[in-house]
Amino acid sequence: MKHGFFASLEEEPHVVNVMEFGELEDGSPYYVMPYLRQSLSDLLGKDVFDVAAVEELPEPERPRSIPLEQALTYLEQILMGLSVAHKQGLVHRDIKPSNIMLTDKNEIRLADFGIAKAPDGVHSTVSSLGMGSRNYMAPEQRQSAKHVDASADIYAIGCVTYRMITGRLPEGRFSDPNVSVPELHQSLNDLIVGCLSQDKANRVVDARLLLNRFREAKEQQGEIADSTGTWVADGGPSLRDELKPLRDRIEKLLLDQGEIISSDRGNLNALARIVDLDTEGLDALILSVEESLHQQVRPIQNFLALIDEQVAAGDINPEALTMAGEAIGWDQAKVDSVISERLPKNVLKFSQGTFYYESGDRYEGNYKDGKRSGQGTSYCGSGEYKGDRYEGNHKDGKFSGQGIYYWEDGDRYEGNFKDAKPSGQGTYYSKDGSQEKQNWRDGKNVW
Repeated sequence: MKHGFFASLEEEPHVVNVMEFGELEDGSPYYVMPYLRQSLSDLLGKDVFDVAAVEELPEPERPRSIPLEQALTYLEQILMGLSVAHKQGLVHRDIKPSNIMLTDKNEIRLADFGIAKAPDGVHSTVSSLGMGSRNYMAPEQRQSAKHVDASADIYAIGCVTYRMITGRLPEGRFSDPNVSVPELHQSLNDLIVGCLSQDKANRVVDARLLLNRFREAKEQQGEIADSTGTWVADGGPSLRDELKPLRDRIEKLLLDQGEIISSDRGNLNALARIVDLDTEGLDALILSVEESLHQQVRPIQNFLALIDEQVAAGDINPEALTMAGEAIGWDQAKVDSVISERLPKNVLKFSQGTFYYESGDRYEGNYKDGKRSGQGTSYCGSGEYKGDRYEGNHKDGKFSGQGIYYWEDGDRYEGNFKDAKPSGQGTYYSKDGSQEKQNWRDGKNVW
């Protein structure tokens, strides 16, 4: 004998008919359903998006989108089936492509209520299994599967719909689906994005209300041009023609420098304005292009992160950065230019192992904690010491340890230094060839 809430689902054509269910003698749950040969996952392929991993998959298993009209038809049927379950107080908790079955007539059958949360007072069908599939699981369900409500299913519906339309999962800072599929009306786009809110309070409360809003939004969609799904590895669905120059420019910048910097924004904003794309739309397009170029851009971004880490720590290693730059195909000039853009404000640029300062000074050598450190050469570029230089050890940005100080007029001093001043014994050499032994203490020669 079936529970009343399961029996009520039998009348809904878009929910698979559960013919029988129960527990075996060892406590293992089971249920019996009609045999359906295909699921939505067969149409979408595997949820694998690493380019190298995708290339190893047989073609039928590669991730892809499906035509927009087909995706919207499926979405409506999924919502019809789920609406009946939600009306009975049943939360599915495991909506994903492999649990959305297809009949021979290409109609949806929502399946696998095996971990469903039953209405209060009714024992759930399964209580000891893992709750849901992470790729499609609402944030609150990851924390506690026992305390979810219908809005968790709404989040999963958003993930499935996004996956059908774009061929990808809405992970991280994902772009709106209509960036990949411009023919998707804004009202439907907003509906899908709303389902994916991290805060369940901002989602539609259940499938019944979502179905009503979906039908209202779909009326604004109008006729959909004929299209076919495309492999994600081939770049996803094509953008409208007027966006292609902007997309090409973004792609070139990302491949050249790994990121969009502030000085690029002026030109990109101008191109976006021409095609009626606002700032938010431009950001979404940049994110979409970055996602599609992930494998090519990631090594560059890793290199930029390495530079930022060294600059932040004040421990810049020019030789190591030059070697890492060569690994991503950058020459010395480009590496120097990128380092210069990330240096502290008092450092104008970095070139060929030399730091150039706003004061006119320059320094060749090691850098640590944001200061000159270890062996190096400091050149004075301003003030009364302009033209002088120091070769030797540095500590905390100052001359410290053994070194040689050269005056512009040709004199020099060889000895020990402390806090940028001679300290202890040393020798002063005059440009006329004479020399003098000296002993310095507190900045004064005491001999």
